[in-house]
Amino acid sequence: MSRPLIGITTHRRDSDEGKKDVFGLMAAYVDSVRNNGGLPVLVPLGSSEPELRDLFERLDGVMIGRAAIGNPWIFARRERRDVPFGEVADMIRRHLSLSLEFYGLAEGFSLFRRHAHKYIFAIPMADSLRNALANARSPEVVLRTIEKYEAGMAITA
Repeated sequence: MSRPLIGITTHRRDSDEGKKDVFGLMAAYVDSVRNNGGLPVLVPLGSSEPELRDLFERLDGVMIGRAAIGNPWIFARRERRDVPFGEVADMIRRHLSLSLEFYGLAEGFSLFRRHAHKYIFAIPMADSLRNALANARSPEVVLRTIEKYEAGMAITA
């Protein structure tokens, strides 16, 4: 039986000449795929959509690096600071919903709270939102908090 092909996303870094011409990834990601019976395949950052579709049709799975946690816009090559808060809020809601659906209330909410703050690191004046999300005790409190923050932004805009 052949080993499953598992794509691992890469990131760009500077070479010794100071150019962003090197693809990189954590060696632990490759080791993790290998140690679990998979065959690692590198997915180069900046691949075109047709290239990615062709590649993903051949892969059995994809491992996405930590840079995407709280920043799914990285795959569209968008700077996090350029994403409007309304879009961030929609993604937070979606993440919460999917986390609860997949893991259930207790574990899903706990995992969501662990990552929620990463969505708002680039949002100006978001300390109160960050603290409120970190201290929220239920999904309903998270949703109300986001709503209030959005309403406040609309008033100040």
